[in-house]
Amino acid sequence: MRTMICVPLAFAAALALAPAIAHAEPARMEIRISGIVPTICRVEFPSAPRSDAGAIDLGTMSEFCNQPNGYRILLRHPAGLDGATLSVGGSQIPLSPTGETVVVDSNAPAIKQNAVAIRFGDEAVELSSLSFRAEAKGATF
Repeated sequence: MRTMICVPLAFAAALALAPAIAHAEPARMEIRISGIVPTICRVEFPSAPRSDAGAIDLGTMSEFCNQPNGYRILLRHPAGLDGATLSVGGSQIPLSPTGETVVVDSNAPAIKQNAVAIRFGDEAVELSSLSFRAEAKGATF
């Protein structure tokens, strides 16, 4: 007879605990991961430039920079190219008489591609060198 009383009591105790278990807060967990990603800023021209009358088509400029503060792309060219402009994605940028022109000045990271060409005035110009450089703004890792 004792066993019969114990079984209903155990069952009643389990039923009494069931609502408390059903309303229990779900388990919470938080995982934090941090790391340092190296700063990468680059500018590339995958195709060879083509000369045209009064212009040089430099092809597609690929920009990549992951610096949160942004980046600049500079063009180093011969000084004194009066009237010459750089066309970047349809925008016209006059070349600086000093020999270095800011092509892009961004305050955010970016991945972009733009068509680029240099247009000269009426004079025929022979360029000895052109170089593009991407530089990050802010701290680099």
